[in-house]
Amino acid sequence: MPGKFPLFFEKRKICIICEGYEEYDYLARLTSLDVWNSQYEITLVNAKGNGNIPARYQDKYQNGEFDAVFVFCDTDQKPFEPYDAIKRKINEFHGLDYAAREVVVFGNPCTLQIIILHWRNIILKSHKKSVNSKILADVLRIRGYNARTDQRRRLFANVTEKNFWKMYHRVKGLPTNDHIMGSSNFGTLIDRLRERDATWIDALNDKLDSY
Repeated sequence: MPGKFPLFFEKRKICIICEGYEEYDYLARLTSLDVWNSQYEITLVNAKGNGNIPARYQDKYQNGEFDAVFVFCDTDQKPFEPYDAIKRKINEFHGLDYAAREVVVFGNPCTLQIIILHWRNIILKSHKKSVNSKILADVLRIRGYNARTDQRRRLFANVTEKNFWKMYHRVKGLPTNDHIMGSSNFGTLIDRLRERDATWIDALNDKLDSY
């Protein structure tokens, strides 16, 4: 007869490099709602600017602490130069022309495109906060939004497990071509982090290590 000892399973460690405070605080809020499968231990890193993302990614990938490393960032608008530079440097790091496609999670024109889907099925036309603040004023009565600490706190306090599912279904309906306005592949990351079978991590690493 087996002894009555508790079984301990080692969590799979996931690191997500966030472009800035908005992305960091948003994912921190989702993590606090326990919307991910409990087998994943999520660590968030604030890159504090898109120019810092490639170095942060390389550092976290190389140190061997994590089972998988992702990037969460804006595309901004055409000609997408800073965003495309992030993808190019990640591809060069892995020596693969498709590596960034596997690990970069984006919102076009910005991550607010994902966030707004918690409340309304709205497609943003600009990455500028001066434009999108009018939408937030209408939807959540947050006026003059420019991502200040107090405004982010108010914004993400309105993110709940219930409207997480509304966002999920809406974001899954968006195009996943990162050069199309109103697109995102965030739904794929959600699917992965809710997956009970973590073999997707091994498959991902096999792709990234195939060079």
